[in-house]
Amino acid sequence: MRLRFLAAAGPPGALEALKQTIGRRAEPALVKALEKSTLMVWTAPDTPIVPATDGSALLVGLLFDRPTGARLWTLSSAEVSKRIIEDRWGAYVLFTCDGRSHAVLRDPSGALPVYYGSLGELEVYGSDAGLLEAACPEAFRPDLEFICHWLTFPFLRATRTGAEGVRELPPGTCRRVDPPHCRLVEAWSPFAFAEPGIAITGFDEAAASLRDEILRTVPALAAAAGEVAVQLSGGLDSSIIAAALRHAGTSFRAVTFATLGPGGDERLFAREMANRCQVELFELIEETTRLNLDIGRANPLRPPPNPLLQPMHRALALQLAHLGTGTVLDGAGGDNIFCSLNTAAPAIDAFRGAGSATALRTLRDVAQVHGSTFWTAARSALRRVRRGAPSRWPRDTMFLVANAAATRPEPHPWLAPHPWLAPGKADQIRMVAGIHHFLTDPAPLTPASLHPLLAQPLLELCLRIPSWLWVSGGRDRAVAREAFRGMVPDAILDRRGKGTLESMFVKGYMAERPRLERFIAEGELAERGIIDGPAVRAYLRRDGEPRDFGYVRILEIAAAEQWLRSFGR
Repeated sequence: MRLRFLAAAGPPGALEALKQTIGRRAEPALVKALEKSTLMVWTAPDTPIVPATDGSALLVGLLFDRPTGARLWTLSSAEVSKRIIEDRWGAYVLFTCDGRSHAVLRDPSGALPVYYGSLGELEVYGSDAGLLEAACPEAFRPDLEFICHWLTFPFLRATRTGAEGVRELPPGTCRRVDPPHCRLVEAWSPFAFAEPGIAITGFDEAAASLRDEILRTVPALAAAAGEVAVQLSGGLDSSIIAAALRHAGTSFRAVTFATLGPGGDERLFAREMANRCQVELFELIEETTRLNLDIGRANPLRPPPNPLLQPMHRALALQLAHLGTGTVLDGAGGDNIFCSLNTAAPAIDAFRGAGSATALRTLRDVAQVHGSTFWTAARSALRRVRRGAPSRWPRDTMFLVANAAATRPEPHPWLAPHPWLAPGKADQIRMVAGIHHFLTDPAPLTPASLHPLLAQPLLELCLRIPSWLWVSGGRDRAVAREAFRGMVPDAILDRRGKGTLESMFVKGYMAERPRLERFIAEGELAERGIIDGPAVRAYLRRDGEPRDFGYVRILEIAAAEQWLRSFGR
C-alpha cells in the first residue's frame, strides 16, 4: 500500500496545462483519481481512495465507520456535506469541490501529510516533496527563517516548511478556498476532549475503555493495509500494537533494532513479545560504519533525522523492502497519548479535579515514577502553580548566533492557551503535537507507515482520561499497562526503564568529532550567520565524553546543515 497524492485546484485551462506537465514529469506514474473542471487529484499506484457517489469529493486513504469499525468504500453526498470527522475516522485527506470553491481536510491523526502552495492560478497539494516537484517548474529554494525557527524551537512542526512558498496543513484542519479568499478552519480540536465534564475518572473504566478501543482500531487499520510489519522495539507501546493484532488473529511480521551497547539492546523483550504472538522477529544490529555526511537528495521540506540515526532508518527500510511488506505499523505516539510526563503537573490536575486526598496520592505516585522523594515532587508542583502561565514550547539557542534565533514559536492550533485547561492536560496535548516532528513523509520506494496509537478514536479517548490516572500506583502510562495485562508479557508491563540510543550516539559522536567540526563550523549555516562556528568548535574540542546533551544538539545541527547544502545539488 502507498499513501501518496498530488492535487490541484483552479481554472480549467490552468488545470489542463498542469495535467500535461504531470504526464511528462511524474515518477513513478501517477493514477488519475478525480477529474473535475476545477479540481484534479492524482495518486501513486496502490494508494487507496474513497470516492463520493456524486463525484463531488474524493478521500485519499482509509476510512472507517465509527460505530461498527467497518471499512468504507464510498462517500454519500450527505456525508461530505456535514462534518465527516464526527461520524468517521481513518487515515486520510478529503478533497471536496463546489464550483470554483474547494476544501482540503487532513484527518486528526495526521497520518497523511498535506503540503500546499500556489502555482500561478492554481492551488497545489501534495503528500511529499517528490510529488510536489512533479508539478513545479522551478526548484525549491530554502526558507532560512524556517531553519532558524526549527533550531530554536526543536520538534515543533507547524505550518511553515523548509521550502519557500510551501506550507503544511496541520492535522484536524481544513483549508477552505473561495477565490480569491482562503482560510484555515479547525475542524477537530484536542481541547474538546480535555474538558473536565467528559473525563473518565475511574481507573478500571479507563483501562477497559482503552483496551476495547485499541482492539477495535489497530486491527481495522492493519486489515485495510494488507501485508504488515510491526517495528517491535521491545517497549510497551509497540508491544500493545502487536498484542492487538495477535488478539484479532491478524498475521504480521516483526522487525527490531539493537545497538551494540546494552543500553539500546531491547532484543530480549522484543523476542518475548514476538514469541507471545508466534511471529518471526527480524533483528537488525547497529553497524560500526563511519558517519555518513554525504548530502545526497534531501527532503527540501524539512531536515532529515540526525546523521547517526540515518543508517538505522536506511537499514530498517532495506529490511522491510526485502520482506516485501506493504505497510509498517509502529508504536509512535504511545508516550504522548498515554501521558508519559516528566513533571509533577498530574498532582495539580488531581487537586483541581478530584480534591486534596487524590492530589497527595498523586504526588506520591509522581515521586515513585521519577525516582524522587514526595517533597521533591511537591516542590516541583508548587513551582508550577506559582509560575501560573501555561507551559510554553521550550526554546533552545545553544550554538545559535543571537540575532538568528527565533523570538517566538510559530502558532499551532493545539498550543493555544485555554484558561480552564489543567496543566497536565496541556502538557499531554503539547506532547501529541510534538510527536509529528518524528513522523516521516511518504517516499516512492518505501512502504506506507501507519501509527495506530495516533488514530482519532484513541486520541479522543486518551484525552478524556485525567493525567493523574496515568501515574496510578507509581507507574508511567499506568492505564495502558493495566489495559493489556495478560496480553503483553509481565516482563514488559512491569519494567521501569526503557532502552535508549544514547550509547550509539555518544560513540558515534566521539569518533566523528573532527569531521563534524569541519562540516558544521565551516558549513553554510555558519557562513549565513545562523550557527556560531567558534562555539561549535569549542564544544567539539572538549576533553572526554560529553557530560550534557550538547552533543545531541550538534547532531541535529549537522542534519540541518545536510538539508541546507542539498539545495545546491
